[in-house]
Amino acid sequence: MAEEAKPGRRHARDRVLQVKLVTEGVEEQSTLKIATVREVTGARPRDSMQLFVDFHGIKAVTVDLSFMLAAPELARPFADAFAHWGSSSPSAASIHSYRHSLKDGFFRFLVSERLTQLSLATLDNKLLSTFLDWLGRLVKNDDTPVSAITMMHYRSALKAVVDALMQLPGHRASINEHLSMPPSPWTRLSVPTVSTEPLDREAEQILFDACWSEVQATMARVRQGQDALAEAENRPSHLPPLTYRDFGFCLLELKRLHPHIVPVMRSLNKTAPTLSYHLQQYHGYKKTQEYLYPSQAPLVPFIVLLALQTGYNRDVLLRIKLSDIVFEDVLGEQRVLLRPYKGRSRAIQPQSFVLHAEPHEPGSLVPFLIEWTRRIRPAAIPATSELLFLYVSFDDPHPIGFMPGVSGHLWEQALKRFIRKHDLKRFSLRTLRATRAENVRLVSNGDPEAVRIALGQKNIDTQHLHYRSQAEHDRADERFAQLVNLHGRWVGTHGAVDPSAVTPTQQEWGATTPGFTCLDPYTSPVAGEQKGRLCRAYGACPTCPMAMVDLLSPHALVRLLQFKVTVAEAQRDLPPEMWLTVWAPIFKKLTEYWIPAFDDPEVIKAAERLSLPALPRLSTSE
Repeated sequence: MAEEAKPGRRHARDRVLQVKLVTEGVEEQSTLKIATVREVTGARPRDSMQLFVDFHGIKAVTVDLSFMLAAPELARPFADAFAHWGSSSPSAASIHSYRHSLKDGFFRFLVSERLTQLSLATLDNKLLSTFLDWLGRLVKNDDTPVSAITMMHYRSALKAVVDALMQLPGHRASINEHLSMPPSPWTRLSVPTVSTEPLDREAEQILFDACWSEVQATMARVRQGQDALAEAENRPSHLPPLTYRDFGFCLLELKRLHPHIVPVMRSLNKTAPTLSYHLQQYHGYKKTQEYLYPSQAPLVPFIVLLALQTGYNRDVLLRIKLSDIVFEDVLGEQRVLLRPYKGRSRAIQPQSFVLHAEPHEPGSLVPFLIEWTRRIRPAAIPATSELLFLYVSFDDPHPIGFMPGVSGHLWEQALKRFIRKHDLKRFSLRTLRATRAENVRLVSNGDPEAVRIALGQKNIDTQHLHYRSQAEHDRADERFAQLVNLHGRWVGTHGAVDPSAVTPTQQEWGATTPGFTCLDPYTSPVAGEQKGRLCRAYGACPTCPMAMVDLLSPHALVRLLQFKVTVAEAQRDLPPEMWLTVWAPIFKKLTEYWIPAFDDPEVIKAAERLSLPALPRLSTSE
């Protein structure tokens, strides 16, 4: 006999989806619960029905699909298809993203166009094309058009569900066999993208100082608690017993009564009233907890510091697990290897740091966080117990973490509070990733491959689309203009000033003579040169007031000695009057001023070991 429904009670009808797993070419039916579709119906007439999908296993998320009930005939098939697609989705974040895209895209279209009575049988290609046309006219609340990338997301979510429907035996028979999502009228190449701007150097330093001041205080406080607890545990028996007014004794009692998590105050009042009273009166209830394990706010500066130094994006950083952290010996040096997994690229993102090198570096922060959260890990559920950034909320004594796509809003709220507390410029973890990219560009002279490796990207084009700052655009324009000018000078000097042959460092590109640098190559005082044009007076640097030489550069010394030989040999090839008028003063300046200025024995020894290509001979055209 069925149980009689009671007021307010809800009844659920569950359906477990089983997916086929293919391993090494062998197909077998999985007996694991991959996803469960639940219909929850209220016992009273005014109660509305709700629709959920529970994903099991490593994703372990519940998704509310009640919005699909606006189209009753499509709700259950679409929920089954969503569950089927989500069972192979790379991450919970993707599941939640597609849920929002379906709600704001296709189901919003059905409601606005009064098509909520559609069934699977009436779903056809013409309707799907109509949906894409509708997307092209969609506007936001401020009447501005929805971006092409958003429309592509809405289309992709619907396509995923349609493809899944075609694979489900229970629904495939009801669908038009020719049903297929029309091609996207938008392409990623046509989508205007806005790169995330990095923090400037001043803002980055202010942010670092704010984080480091909090992290230092937290580390000192935790170590103080550890010392107090150790002192209480190891107190000699001949000394008078400690009382609850002693902080170390309170920590010892908490460890004995509650080895993992301190209960909320009302519970502690019942189980240990004396301890509870002294914690409130003398030591502070919340303050005592943070000696033992982290709450939400103290974790934020640790996460920001790690983001600044690793460049990991939000999902990768917040999902770092203990199994992603390896302590290893590399050629006698102890290092911390981070190996988090990036779902979108389906690849591990390795980064290695020296263990305990500097207190603000990952090699020190990560071991501290592991030790600080050790106490609460046994009390966490399996889905979160391995997370590096594990914490306990004061009003809910259960360890949780910042899970993107599940509890990512908790991170956003915590970050906003940290920004307000320190009066910082608004930023996100994406901003810090862009800042990391910019710093790598500055030290690698704009090398895109170095940036790709530092950010753990598969495609080098990704950084150009999403992490290329305006400053980098300006530097690229400057480099391009420099190349054009250098090429023009190479042509104008008939190949005598060849930057590929005579300039090993960027600082030498302005000077026309190998070994020299120039203060202003666009305002040359040499006769015949044009102001605003890159100087083309090959060999004139020794007598030019704009010229400089790096006296600590063995390369510069070798080039000056080579040029001296070149000028001397030109005496045989050039007309005597020309050599005496043009090149004799240059030869004299080289031999009497510039070359003798090199007086460092180490530089001279290093120059003797250098072997550089010969310089071009002087001609009457020089």
